[in-house]
Amino acid sequence: MKVIILSGHSDEIFIAQVIELGAHGYLVKDSDPEEVHDAIVSVHTRGSYINERALRALQKTANRKEKSSINSLTPVSRFLTKNFSLNLRRNGRLLKMQII
Repeated sequence: MKVIILSGHSDEIFIAQVIELGAHGYLVKDSDPEEVHDAIVSVHTRGSYINERALRALQKTANRKEKSSINSLTPVSRFLTKNFSLNLRRNGRLLKMQII
C-alpha cells in the first residue's frame, strides 16, 4: 500500500521523519488541488512524490546527520573521508570506493 500524508504540519523535521518512516509523499493541507492530483498520479506510477518542501526537509535532516557523524570521527578519519576516493577496475568494470 502506498501512503501520501496530507497534514497541517509544515515543520521540516516532522516532514523528514514521516518520509523516513515510509510515507511515499507528503503534502501540507494548503497544497493546490493540482499538486494533490500530481502527487497521487506520481505515487501510483513512480512509487513516490517529493515536492520542494519535502526535498528541503530531507536535505536539511541529512546534512544534520552527516555533520554529527563526521564530527564523531577522529581528525585523520575526517580528512580521509572528505578527501580520498579510490577507483579500481574489476572484470572490466570501474568500481569507486571511498576510504574511511
